[in-house]
Amino acid sequence: MESAEVVTTTTTEVVLQRPLKFIGIVAAFLGSALIVVCMVSDIWVLGYSRADTRTEETLNFYQGLWALCGDYVGTPPPPGSDSTLSCRTPQEQAWVQATAAFVLVNMLLSVAGLVLGVLAFCVERYRRLYRLAGILLILSVVSGLVSLVVFPALFHMDLTETLAQTPTAAGEWFRDNWEFGWGYGVGWGAVFFNFGASLIFLCGKDRDEIKQTTEYYMSAENDDL
Repeated sequence: MESAEVVTTTTTEVVLQRPLKFIGIVAAFLGSALIVVCMVSDIWVLGYSRADTRTEETLNFYQGLWALCGDYVGTPPPPGSDSTLSCRTPQEQAWVQATAAFVLVNMLLSVAGLVLGVLAFCVERYRRLYRLAGILLILSVVSGLVSLVVFPALFHMDLTETLAQTPTAAGEWFRDNWEFGWGYGVGWGAVFFNFGASLIFLCGKDRDEIKQTTEYYMSAENDDL
């Protein structure tokens, strides 16, 4: 009776999902959500006034992409409204339309990048979509930066022209003492998160972090009669 040693090999493949890509997806989601909030917000800029130095400042003006509200607007507030400010749409101004268009493109690109990132994260054969998702998010960042620069620049230019033509408008419009609102700040937050997500999608080493293969060697004696 002879005894022979039999060696068997067992290969185990483990799929790893390191947190880096997941963090990128979370950042892209936050960026997309903040863009939506930024787009629907009417508080991109706002202005205050006071009767004299002894009284507190009161809000007399605010503007976003879809509404321009102030006590100088001809249309009175709706009946029963607690607000003393009346509103109209600023969309007749070309620079407001252009800003809204860039924000809309920003949102579409951001959502598309998020969808591709989730698809690449969940489905192995779509890992290459990370790069495309990163490119879309970079384009979203560029579009967002354009909108965030165009809006205050042209708002200030429009205000300057108005005050040059009608000096008393400063006392009526209360836009000579204005500041950025939270809606505008949310837009910068969206740019920050989308830029971070794009870097993660473009610079991450996918092939090094997806799989890990481990081999086990087992031996046993086989009795040969």
